[in-house]
Amino acid sequence: MQSLGALQGQGPEIVAEVTAFKSLWDHPSVPHDFSAYLKNDLPQTGLVVVSFHDATIVVLSWFHTFFDIPGKAELLHAWSKIVNDNPSQVGTPHDADEDPLTHLGLHHTEPYVLEGLRLTGFPWIVFAIRTLYNAMFKTYRTRVLRFPAAFLHEMRQQVASDLSSSEGGDLNDTRPFLSDDNLITAWWARLHTATRKDPRGTVNIFSSLGIRKALQDDLLPSSKPYLSNAFQWYTVLVPAQEVITSGLSHLASLIRKRVTESRTRQQVEAYSALVREKEGTLTMPVFGDATMTVLMGTSWCHGKLFDLNLTGAVVKNASTGVGAPSPRSGFPSYVQYTSNYTVRLDYLVTVGKDHDGNYWLNAGTDDAHWERIERNLCISGKM
Repeated sequence: MQSLGALQGQGPEIVAEVTAFKSLWDHPSVPHDFSAYLKNDLPQTGLVVVSFHDATIVVLSWFHTFFDIPGKAELLHAWSKIVNDNPSQVGTPHDADEDPLTHLGLHHTEPYVLEGLRLTGFPWIVFAIRTLYNAMFKTYRTRVLRFPAAFLHEMRQQVASDLSSSEGGDLNDTRPFLSDDNLITAWWARLHTATRKDPRGTVNIFSSLGIRKALQDDLLPSSKPYLSNAFQWYTVLVPAQEVITSGLSHLASLIRKRVTESRTRQQVEAYSALVREKEGTLTMPVFGDATMTVLMGTSWCHGKLFDLNLTGAVVKNASTGVGAPSPRSGFPSYVQYTSNYTVRLDYLVTVGKDHDGNYWLNAGTDDAHWERIERNLCISGKM
C-alpha cells in the first residue's frame, strides 16, 4: 500500500461514537422505525431543540422519502432567511401535487455505462445472501471522524505531485480536477480495504450522485427549489489489490471520471430507466460481481450545513462558556449524521467542512474491522 505516512500533519482521528449524544437527540416524539410512520399520522420531518446556557443543539429528523440532502438544505436555508427576517428571499418550491421527474428515464438514448456488469439471476441472489449474512451476524457501529484541513492540504499536494510525475510534466501541467470529496472517498476506500482481514476480490465504491444540475435546463430549474429526492448512485469497480497498491491519485481519478460521466443528461436518463425496471421490487440496480465488497457513500457537502445562518435567533450577549462571544455565533460548530437504528453496512458520510477547513465524517463498519482500522491509524501516526 502506498503510504500516506510521509505526510507530516496530524491525520484523521476517530473522535466519538455517534450514539454518544443519543440522550440529546432521541426525543420520544422522533419515530424509531418505518412502522411508526405506517401506524401513526406522523409528519416526515421533525424538530427538537435542546438549549444550554452556552450552546444550542438543533435536531432535525426526517424520513428519506421526504427529501434528500439538497432538499433538506433548501428547507434549512429557507428557515435561516425567516429567522434573519428575510422572508421575501424564500423561494417558491415545486407544488406537492406535481412531480417534475414523472417522465425521467422514459426517453433514454444510450445504455448505462455499466449496464453490461449488472447483477442479475443467480449472482444477484448470492450477493443478496452475503449482504444479509453480514447484516445479521456482524456487529456494526458508526463513528465520527475528524479529517484535518492541514492533512487534506498535504494529501492534495502529494496527489498533485503524483499526477504530475505520472504524466511526465511539472506541477503547472493540466491535471484532472479532483474535489475534496473525491480525495476523502479514495482515502476511506484504501483504509477500509487495506484493513480487511482478506483484501481480495472487487471493491465497489457505491456513492450517491446529485442530479439537479443535470436537469436544471428543463425539469429542475435552479430558480425553483425542489425539496424531494433527486439523486442516483454511481459505481466504481476496482480490484482490492489495486485499491491498496496504487496511488491515491489513481483511485481518486477513477472516482472523478465515473462521477463526470454519470452526471451527463444521457446517463442520468439511462440509469433512471434501469431504476424504473426495479419499481415494486424494493431493490435497485447493482453492478459488479457476487463476491464484491460494497462501500456505500454519500456527501452532504453541497448542503453547506456549516454555513446555516441562524444569527437572528442568537440571544444578545449570550455566553459561549469561555468568557467571550463566539466569532461564529449563530452558525453550526458541529454537525453529525445519526440514525435511530443500526446501519448494518460499510459506509461513509462526508458531513461537511467546518469553518476551520476540517471535514467531519461519519463512517460505519463492523466491530472487528474497526479494531484493525484503529491499529492502522495508530501505527501510521494518524491518531
